[in-house]
Amino acid sequence: MQPIPLFPIRAGYSAGILATRFQISTFVLMNILALLVGFKISCISVCFLRKHQAIAKIDNKYLMAPTVYNGLVFYLYAYTLSFTLSLSLTGISKAEEWKIIDVVRNQ
Repeated sequence: MQPIPLFPIRAGYSAGILATRFQISTFVLMNILALLVGFKISCISVCFLRKHQAIAKIDNKYLMAPTVYNGLVFYLYAYTLSFTLSLSLTGISKAEEWKIIDVVRNQ
């Protein structure tokens, strides 16, 4: 019986096409997942922000300045990129991973 990876559960292994055919490591796949989920949240937030601006134009109330709007949009996407970049910088090489596994196994 082989474990089956599920999307919301980060189990630490991969059995998909990217992992089996292209030999992309689980760490890189987790970075890609974090980037895609972060961009999804940012896109939804920008959609709500645009909707707010469209409704605010009708009433001429609570309308944001274009610089504030553009700043919020930039912040949302920059935060996602900086989070993913910092996550990708925490990786170690395969040789170091095997050394850690050997140390833990021999204890």
